[in-house]
Amino acid sequence: MSGSRFRTVLAAGLLVTAALLIALSTGPATSAAEPPDFTAGELRRVLQHGPWPGPAARDPSNRASGDSAAIALGRRLFFDGRLSVGGAVSCASCHDPARAWTDGRARAQGLSALDRNTPTVLNAAQHRWFSWDGRADSLWAQSVQPILDPREERMLIKEPVIDRHIEALAIAREQSIQTRCTTHR
Repeated sequence: MSGSRFRTVLAAGLLVTAALLIALSTGPATSAAEPPDFTAGELRRVLQHGPWPGPAARDPSNRASGDSAAIALGRRLFFDGRLSVGGAVSCASCHDPARAWTDGRARAQGLSALDRNTPTVLNAAQHRWFSWDGRADSLWAQSVQPILDPREERMLIKEPVIDRHIEALAIAREQSIQTRCTTHR
């Protein structure tokens, strides 16, 4: 190809590329905020793939799974620093709700530095295996590990706070059972 022909083709190619970039950057003539108009049949076809997310399945290996009192206890314990030695660290110290349930660090920091980052706990109920190496097969099994790990929370087994929370859960469960029995008579 001659030099002038090459320059002509190159110039045309640059013009086409520039036009495409301008068209892509300005977007379509219609507003992006307008929702697409789906027919009733199209909506049915889309919705048949739901619901999003699916209903939560109870964990058959955890007798407290789905129990509202156990869920409330878990929520309190997640943010309670008393599960760590000296009360310095809670689960939420690393799994910060404001940071998509992680800590934003390259390496996690519990009571001491760790050799891995903090994974998010978003959608954790949908996982089959837990921990970076898959050593836990349920949320229940995984949740105990950082509490006992000396680098993370270093909980001593004989902590009275655990006994108080377990006792509170047992009382709440008993009250719930009594309420159900009296209302179904």
